[in-house]
Amino acid sequence: MIGHMTLRLNAVNSRAYWRALMANAVALVEDAHTLLDKGSAARARSLLILAQEELARATALYSTAMAA
Repeated sequence: MIGHMTLRLNAVNSRAYWRALMANAVALVEDAHTLLDKGSAARARSLLILAQEELARATALYSTAMAA
């Protein structure tokens, strides 16, 4: 079993982390679009799944920050 890790971020670091997550999600979607245009739908789908994971992290971070 993997132990639970708690990450404590101040407001500045939280915003920077959120921005990085969002930028990465956007880049993954753009790359997926390029792959789809080149006929690689399966790889594009994989990148979209990764983008969804980044968005989930960003949403969780935002929700936690707003609840604090």
